[in-house]
Amino acid sequence: MISLVELENWKSHKHSVLEFGKGTNVIIGKMGSGKTSVMDAISYALFGTFPALLARRLSQDEVIMSKPTSADFAKVAIEFDYRNENYRIERILQKSSGRKTNEAKIYRNSNFLAGPKVSDVNERVEEILGINFDLFSRAVYAEQNQIDFFLRLNPSERKGKIDELLAIDRYENAREQAGALANRIKAMALDREKLLAEQKNRISDSELAELNKRLDEKTLHGKELGKRIEKSKGVAEKLRLEVEKLEDMEKKHDMLNEELLKAKARAEEISGIISGIEGELGKRKLSDIGKEAEGCRKKLAEFEDEMKKFDELLEKNNLLASSEMQKAKVHESRIAEIQENLLQLRGAKASCPICKSALDEKTKRALVAEDERDIELLQKQLKASEAEIGRIGAQRSKLRQEKSSAENSLKELREKEMQFRNLAEKAGKMENYIREMQNSAEKQKAIEKKMRELNFNESLLRNARNEYVRETSGIESLHKELESNNEIIGGIKANIGKIEGMKNEMKVMESDIGNMKAVVEKLSIFTNALKASQGELRNLMIDAINQAMHNVWGKVYPYADYNSAKIDIENGNYEIKVRDARNNWTRVEGILSGGERSAAAITIRIALSLVLAQNLSWIILDEPTHNLDVLAVEEFSKMLKAHLPEFVEQVFIITHDKEMEKAATSRIYIMERDKKEDGITKPIMQAVSA
Repeated sequence: MISLVELENWKSHKHSVLEFGKGTNVIIGKMGSGKTSVMDAISYALFGTFPALLARRLSQDEVIMSKPTSADFAKVAIEFDYRNENYRIERILQKSSGRKTNEAKIYRNSNFLAGPKVSDVNERVEEILGINFDLFSRAVYAEQNQIDFFLRLNPSERKGKIDELLAIDRYENAREQAGALANRIKAMALDREKLLAEQKNRISDSELAELNKRLDEKTLHGKELGKRIEKSKGVAEKLRLEVEKLEDMEKKHDMLNEELLKAKARAEEISGIISGIEGELGKRKLSDIGKEAEGCRKKLAEFEDEMKKFDELLEKNNLLASSEMQKAKVHESRIAEIQENLLQLRGAKASCPICKSALDEKTKRALVAEDERDIELLQKQLKASEAEIGRIGAQRSKLRQEKSSAENSLKELREKEMQFRNLAEKAGKMENYIREMQNSAEKQKAIEKKMRELNFNESLLRNARNEYVRETSGIESLHKELESNNEIIGGIKANIGKIEGMKNEMKVMESDIGNMKAVVEKLSIFTNALKASQGELRNLMIDAINQAMHNVWGKVYPYADYNSAKIDIENGNYEIKVRDARNNWTRVEGILSGGERSAAAITIRIALSLVLAQNLSWIILDEPTHNLDVLAVEEFSKMLKAHLPEFVEQVFIITHDKEMEKAATSRIYIMERDKKEDGITKPIMQAVSA
């Protein structure tokens, strides 16, 4: 029994708390007042969805309150008693634009059971109640305008939906799958029998015997090739050693030959040097060269002494010139000084240069005359100094010329002395060159002797190398032949293995074919058993539903023209029929009026709930009086109040019809909402009349 439902930010409900009890609970309100929202909240709290949300007629964000205020989440909670246990489920629905995820929690007797993962709570609810959302939405919760769901289906579709609710479709599905599996296995067995026959035709014992014969031949040929390779390797090794020996002799021969060529080249070089020295000496004797060189050295010494004298004279000349030039500067300075005094003395206010007193005319003339005499004397001395400077300069030029001439002569003597020295040096080396020539001749003879003793023959080496190359090439060819032979052996073995594998596969295939036939036979038995069980279970379940429909019909339909209703199985489909006063059964489609159809629809809903959700003992009817006339509504209200509690413990009626207040035995809620102002829903509980 559901005892409490709490809604927060759920559609038009800001915060609503509704308490319910055993019996019939009626929720009344105008269109858009928020009455159906309560039933959607019950469905969402239990299973995490409700029909409009599952069918996407409503989005998740549209469930969360957007007016008169906007919220980021919605919250629902439900409390119910089931099998002497108290349960509470809480769910939070977040806006899709946010980062938070939806959450759910379930408690039993205030103890936490599962959460916050939504799927964990869904699984626990289905485990506790023994039904899933699909069964709940078909057998317990009749959504608005969906109460006649089963009437609007054609007989074939109705059979599928009811069988699905009764779980009978699983037998049908299992039978179809078993049949399909049997057909596939039959086809596989036929394919394998065909393949087995083809493989038997392709494999022959003579082909296998021929392959084994070829394998033996190629194996023997491979062994012979191996022996030939080993023999050739021995010959090649001997040739390699012979080539190495001859190559070592070749190296020694080349070294000796190179040494001989160097000795001959040096001998030719020395011979050229000796010839050159002899050409430079001409007819001179070594003693004459020595005397000439000594004479040059003496003259050099004399010239060098003379050069020293020139340097000394030039030094003295420079000193005299410097002294005279100094004297001339002194004379010039004194003349300038006296001339300045004369200018002062000749002035109007001349004064004594010593005491600075004024001079008379006589004294002034005397001093002027004295200064003029001094200037005349100094000018004579200056001319004498300038004449002396000129004489010294001429003497210096002459000395420099004489020194330059002496330097040229000295240079020639030095070059001549160097020539004599070089000649003497070369003449001194003549004896060493002659001795080196003799040694070179002896060395050449010794080398030639060693080369004769070595007795290297280039043609022998060339022949040995050619034989070694031929032998190694032959070994390489044998290896390639052996490799090719081994590949052929591998191919033969692969073919033999393939044939033997095919024989083994054929044995396995024969066994598989036998097993497949046995499985097909078992599946046939299983399919027949499923069909029989399905038929028996369908008859039992339909009988139970029909019994419930008969019991409910008399409470729902107040007239005597039709006294019962049932589901009839015709040609594998489900027909809904009613029985008239003459005990004739008539199909509902196209015969009954709108009110009569509504009575039939309510009867089916209640019957399915009684049969499929008997332990839950709930039923929710949204606008069940649609198409019922006034009398039918009055009788239906009486039935809900007086008779339905006999079948169902708790009933929820959502309606706009005030007449349905009379059906309430537990709670009545009036849903008030100012739609013009986009107001919130306010549930007002009203007293239940006796």
